[in-house]
Amino acid sequence: MSQNALKVANVVRDSKVFTKTIGLIQDKIKSDFAGASDYTKVFEHLRPIYEAGKTWDVKEYTSREHTGTSVRQDLVRVSGWERDVEKMKPQQIVGTLYVESRKLRQSFTPTIEGILSDIKSVLVNLASLTCEKVLSQYKDGVTQLTNRPETVSEFARYIEKN
Repeated sequence: MSQNALKVANVVRDSKVFTKTIGLIQDKIKSDFAGASDYTKVFEHLRPIYEAGKTWDVKEYTSREHTGTSVRQDLVRVSGWERDVEKMKPQQIVGTLYVESRKLRQSFTPTIEGILSDIKSVLVNLASLTCEKVLSQYKDGVTQLTNRPETVSEFARYIEKN
């Protein structure tokens, strides 16, 4: 019986149809993997998120000098990353292959949330410092206004100072 099985296997392997079919299947698989490789290029615009996740240093960020404008720009940039990740397709079929990107999408979420949280805390601190500065200026102004000059010479000095 095993002799017959070997003969059948040899006949099938020697068949031109079988050889052609195997070649077509291998070509299709190669083509699909090449297509899947090309498909991964749609994720290239997400590379800054990946790089930020690798290099983000909250201590370095908080130690920098910030303005309302610079913090706003950072918030806009990272919020844009969040929108880009939300737009990601969770999967794609490329030929006979199923390309899933859910894990990639999920790996970006903690990075984005952490960076946003850090930026927001810098914004809160900046707002607090700015409010304290403005309050101090306001108090100084009120103090100056309450110290009204009594005489003409005091009024002249007051005008020269202000």
